[in-house]
Amino acid sequence: MIKTKNLKFKYKRGNEMNFPDLEMASGEQMAMIGDSGSGKTTLLHLLAGILSPSSGEIVVDDTNICKLKQNKLDEFRGKNFGFIFQKHLFVEDISMNKNLLIAQTLAGGSKDPDYVSQLTEQLGIAKLVNKYPSELSQGELQRFSVARSLVNKPLALFADEPTSSLDDNNCMRFITLLQKVSSEHKLTLLIATHDSRIKKQFENILYLKPSGK
Repeated sequence: MIKTKNLKFKYKRGNEMNFPDLEMASGEQMAMIGDSGSGKTTLLHLLAGILSPSSGEIVVDDTNICKLKQNKLDEFRGKNFGFIFQKHLFVEDISMNKNLLIAQTLAGGSKDPDYVSQLTEQLGIAKLVNKYPSELSQGELQRFSVARSLVNKPLALFADEPTSSLDDNNCMRFITLLQKVSSEHKLTLLIATHDSRIKKQFENILYLKPSGK
């Protein structure tokens, strides 16, 4: 479960952002929709503990992450959250398999080649694991991004503008894939986007407006 209360954040140069209270049950799927400047990415980073709020609470499965010290927060993030970004951010000079194994160790865990193999089989990319990022198509890289987000068996999956560069068909395919793997792995899924095409794919939608509007 993810729950926020009276959450506020202020950049050094900018207005204070006030966010609506959010409550997501375990396994719930939600789209967070708003124009540029509405605070979508900021809220996503707050929920993940990448940013610290000016005030308010963020509770994840009975843990108030705002009260965790930095080392404990980093550990909690690595174990509980998976991320998918607009850009893929893979290490270019190593294979996709090594990229996935490294992602496991960055979270403080150990390499688990069997689980990586299981994920790549599930996502239909097992035959591509020895290729390098530059050798893959956009769609293949997206599937590896999903695999990387799952390698540490997180509780929640956060995606930041994952469809902004996709045409309509690929947009729908990718969102369907995210929803499918989230259901299969019983993950809470939150997608931050300004892409209005996504609205019809979700029953639960959080709309954000720029501060002052």
